[in-house]
Amino acid sequence: MLKRSLTKAFTLLESMLAITVISGIASVGYVGFIEIKAATKATKLEQDIAVINKALRVYEAHGGDLNENLSPQEVIDKLKTVASDNTYNEIIGLRESMIDSRLELVMQTRLEASSRKPRALWDTDAKRFIVARSGGLGIESFRINELLGRAPSVMEDRRSTLKLAKKSNWVWDYDDKNDDRGGLIVPISLEQGVPVPLASATHYDGPLNLNAPSFSSSGGNYDLHDFESFRLSLSNPNPEGSSRIFYSKDGKSWNLYSGQNFEINPGDSIAAMAASLEPGSWADSGVSLNAYNADPVQLEIGLSAFQNPINYEQLGGKMVTSSDNAFAGAPVLVSLLNSESIPNRYQNSNHFRIAWSFDGTDPAKKIDNDGQRFSGGFAGTELAYTLDDWGQRDEFEVKVLAKSLNSGILKDSSVSEISIGIDKIDLGAPTGNVNETGDLLGEQKITMAPVLSHGSLPHGWRIYYTSDGTDPGHDGSGEPVRGTLYAGPIDPFKGSGDEIKINARVYGPEGYAHWFNPSVPYSIALSRWHVPKWEGYLGGVFHKSTYATFHNIRQHGTVGGLDLSFDPRLGLNGIGKAIAIQSDGKAIAAGQFTSVNGVQRNRIVRFNLDGSVDQSFDPGDGFDDEVLALLIQPDGKIVVGGKFKKYKNKWRMGIARLNPDGSLDDSFQVGRGVHSDQNGWVHALTIQDQGLLSGDGEVRNNYKIIVAGCFTRYNFVPAYSLARIHSNGKLDMSFDTSKGVQGIVHGVCTDGNGDIVIGGFFDKYDGISRNNIARVRGQSGRNDSTFDPGNGANDPVHTVNVYEGGKIFIGGSFDRFDGNGVASVARLNADGSYDSSFKLPEQSGISSWTVYSSCVTQDNKVFVGGKFHTVDEGTSPKGSFVRLNDDGAVDPIYSAEKLPIDASVFAMAENSEGKALIVGDFPETYVKTTENIARINTETGHIDESFKIGVGANDEVKALIKLSDGNLLAGGEFTRMNGVARSGLAKLSVDGRVLEFASQVEGGAIYSLVEQSDGKIIIGGSFKSVGGNPSLRGIARLNPDGSSDASFDPPGSTTRTWVQTHPWKTWVGEWRVTSTGGFDAAVRSVSILEGGQILVTGEFNHYGEGFQPRMVLLNPDAGIDNRFSASRGYISSAGSINHSLVLKDGRILLVGDFAGKLKCLLKDGSVDPSFVPESINGAVSSAVIQKDGRILIGGDFTAVGGKEMRGVAVFNRNGSLYNEFDPGAGADGPVTKVISLRDGGSVVLGSFRNFGSQKRVGIVRLMKDGSIFSGHENNDLEITSINSTR
Repeated sequence: MLKRSLTKAFTLLESMLAITVISGIASVGYVGFIEIKAATKATKLEQDIAVINKALRVYEAHGGDLNENLSPQEVIDKLKTVASDNTYNEIIGLRESMIDSRLELVMQTRLEASSRKPRALWDTDAKRFIVARSGGLGIESFRINELLGRAPSVMEDRRSTLKLAKKSNWVWDYDDKNDDRGGLIVPISLEQGVPVPLASATHYDGPLNLNAPSFSSSGGNYDLHDFESFRLSLSNPNPEGSSRIFYSKDGKSWNLYSGQNFEINPGDSIAAMAASLEPGSWADSGVSLNAYNADPVQLEIGLSAFQNPINYEQLGGKMVTSSDNAFAGAPVLVSLLNSESIPNRYQNSNHFRIAWSFDGTDPAKKIDNDGQRFSGGFAGTELAYTLDDWGQRDEFEVKVLAKSLNSGILKDSSVSEISIGIDKIDLGAPTGNVNETGDLLGEQKITMAPVLSHGSLPHGWRIYYTSDGTDPGHDGSGEPVRGTLYAGPIDPFKGSGDEIKINARVYGPEGYAHWFNPSVPYSIALSRWHVPKWEGYLGGVFHKSTYATFHNIRQHGTVGGLDLSFDPRLGLNGIGKAIAIQSDGKAIAAGQFTSVNGVQRNRIVRFNLDGSVDQSFDPGDGFDDEVLALLIQPDGKIVVGGKFKKYKNKWRMGIARLNPDGSLDDSFQVGRGVHSDQNGWVHALTIQDQGLLSGDGEVRNNYKIIVAGCFTRYNFVPAYSLARIHSNGKLDMSFDTSKGVQGIVHGVCTDGNGDIVIGGFFDKYDGISRNNIARVRGQSGRNDSTFDPGNGANDPVHTVNVYEGGKIFIGGSFDRFDGNGVASVARLNADGSYDSSFKLPEQSGISSWTVYSSCVTQDNKVFVGGKFHTVDEGTSPKGSFVRLNDDGAVDPIYSAEKLPIDASVFAMAENSEGKALIVGDFPETYVKTTENIARINTETGHIDESFKIGVGANDEVKALIKLSDGNLLAGGEFTRMNGVARSGLAKLSVDGRVLEFASQVEGGAIYSLVEQSDGKIIIGGSFKSVGGNPSLRGIARLNPDGSSDASFDPPGSTTRTWVQTHPWKTWVGEWRVTSTGGFDAAVRSVSILEGGQILVTGEFNHYGEGFQPRMVLLNPDAGIDNRFSASRGYISSAGSINHSLVLKDGRILLVGDFAGKLKCLLKDGSVDPSFVPESINGAVSSAVIQKDGRILIGGDFTAVGGKEMRGVAVFNRNGSLYNEFDPGAGADGPVTKVISLRDGGSVVLGSFRNFGSQKRVGIVRLMKDGSIFSGHENNDLEITSINSTR
């Protein structure tokens, strides 16, 4: 600070600052003494004396009394006193002592006083301390004594007569700390050793100026990041109570400062001043102004689109069904690229905003426009746009500018831009009610609708179509270029034409079509007289020539019927002894044979899934002797056991391993195997999972092989009929069977603990009595003493199997087990005891048999195969292959195809579909295939072998239709379809598989089938009930799964009657339920009219309790629609309406055995007067419309209109005979069905053997003029009659 002369008197401010300095000394322990950097003790002493003298001046100015008689110590004590309350009230601000109460004088010694060392002496005249180098004993130094600070302060009354001056000079800091401040310079305003005279009060000339407030940070240019947390505070340097601070941020408004911190931004200017509270003593300070600035940062922004290109749905377009991962809205993201250069506090809309344009114009030019919008957020925000923003453009251009709102902080960014394209959604072609064969389904109008799939169909979709077959097309914006907007069902024949060609596409919503790719065209051509495509399916009474197959091998379906999908043809030429199924479903069979279906296969073969020999498995010369056991390892390799010594001329001594292609696995070396010292053989093999033995159950592919049979050594090491070998074929010496079995082991398996169950012909195991059954410890090979079968089986056990719960099935030739009478089969508990809950009952009809093979199913049933010895012909199964229930009884649901009484089943396996494949010694089976149902090639007439119906239906097929789901439905009098139980109704796939269908039709045949547009099926026939409902007599409606539709309820009453069945015991009988519902005779034809009404015709007289001869029109709920009244007498009650045909124009054609044989009705049920048919001399069975609108009929007649016409004729639309159709001599037997073809020709079906002059059995294809189509030949079906076709 500057040093100026004292001219008038002490100022109050000077006094207050001195007090402040001294008070600071008191509070910090005289800190100044040790922080001032003094070069010498003299300098240090001078500085101390200067401060004390300053305190003396203040003391005197505030009424302190110093007389000349005081000693230095008394002077210091005076300075330590505090003003009394009276004095303090008079002189504000003087409350504390002048110096620290701990201050202590250190006096010189006399030796030091005699030297030139500096000392402090009290000048009694000047009343000040001075520094001298002579003059007597003085004060050597001043120091702090903590003990002195504990004494209470002495209070003193003072009276001040001091007059204050305006200006002063003072020391503003003092420190006595000893630590070095590293160059800290503490300014001192003091003339050393010069006495300071007291000022005179006569010089007072007005109030003193207050000092301006101090700023915690001075103004200037700062880095922008410094403003992240830049806060400013003010302090008042003036005496307490003298003033208040006021500040202004804008230079206009002044606010009282109350100690708060200010947040400072670049460009801020803060003005502050001290305002006097004592105008008489103090004048307001000047204004202190500080400006704070920074170099502004230019904003840098980046743009990215959440979806680019974007589709209609992502931009908020409404879809009929949303896509699986759809979300509405796909904004543009605005990112602040240089956010690290800008403090977070400036990254918001108070400092900059985002301006944009969606039309490609410069956003900076539109900021002031009314339509311009701002984000209202901060960088990193989203700009949402809508379909309306997009408009009709193919590309959406977004330009964005970050506009600074404070140029002192931020600069505007440059304009960023991004272009967003359209991801057009492909629209699916429309579908309609015209099926693949050209038939109109449901109402006789064309309906169309787009395909409904996730995320591909918008609300507001449009279909445009043309009626002349031209493509509606589309322009660049996706709009149609021609056609009519589809607004509802189209009447295809509103005009006079016989043909309409519809071409239609689906388009996007109006105004938004450019967001979509219009669909591909949907094209249909409809003839007024539409002819559906004939696919060659036939039903009736016929069969294909028989042939022999299934010799010693065959596959049974899930309910026992012969499964013709597995057809080995000639089968095995020798006995089959073993079979195993690979993971891919292929089967490996082995035994005594040398050829399979004529192909050389020495004792082993692999079959494809269809029963053909798998040529990729080549055993070459195969085995030189019988194979008895097969095992497929988890890695697909095949272990083979038996009596052989060689495979492909290589020694393998009873056991070998093959690769999946049939080659020998040379890594599997058995040495002398089971032929060590005599001719032993392997009878059974199984896998032992070593993970089960360790108890963790998690080990995979860690297995060993259990070998069982008849042998005493394995590769010269003692092993009696049981051994365990490693995966390399070597004997596992840790498995001790050196005592083992004294006999033969026929069957072996492992249980859930890895222990081994064996069955055979022996009386001991490991020297312990075990009659033909034992369990062996999986670890050691020793007898399991916890398994005790008692007396065991009294004759050999040939097969053993373990249930999942640990119980054991055994089969053989025994009739007692542990004293219990059994019939060659038994089930044991896990401890070996007999399970009495399992027993083959005497009612099974099996008196004596030997069981050779078994297989436990997942539901604890068991397949059993063997050979019957004596049976009860009336009650025994069809052969020695049966399935037993969990209680041991023969499963009545499983009806295995019959085997000869002397057949033997030696091995079996169940595939993944639950079908059982068996091998043994049984002769071929003669099979009738394609029985009563078939498919022929429509061009050649030959049987279509792709329709694999197997044995077909076991009785007549009378009706056959193709359903809307692509499958077939056959109806008739059969009870089985390809071996599967189906009572009169069977659903088939197009390749002949029998499908699930839940119908239960009882007591008669089905003659007619028709499918409604909703997939429900109406059946008509001679049946008595459906699903146990007697009201469904002759007619019923089924749901698509075959169950009865409860909403179809024919009128009538139901009666429950007791019927006695014993001659004289009246209480012996049954309740029978009868109903008057339904029809009292057969229904021959069912048709559906426009509007959903059901037209039923046949041989009946009554429907429910009402008289409805031969024809009735029903409402969808089965109630009567009286539009077709019985009173009109369409036909006599003695006649029969065999078929009804609903024409496209709504008319109905009736044919049958009634007067006229042919009748046409209008929509209202009245007779069409314009249709007058020629006379026909016999019954008409069938009628169809041809491509040209003429009517083709078939039946059992010989003349039409007096002209010879045998079985088939064509009528014009008015009923007259069409003479251009000449079938020659026609059919020599009844025609049951006629079919129109799209080429104008026809197919005629029936019971005839010849047509015209040519042999045509049951089926003939004709040209348009009635001549025989020469390319369509007879086939090898033995036809009695063909009744139906699709």
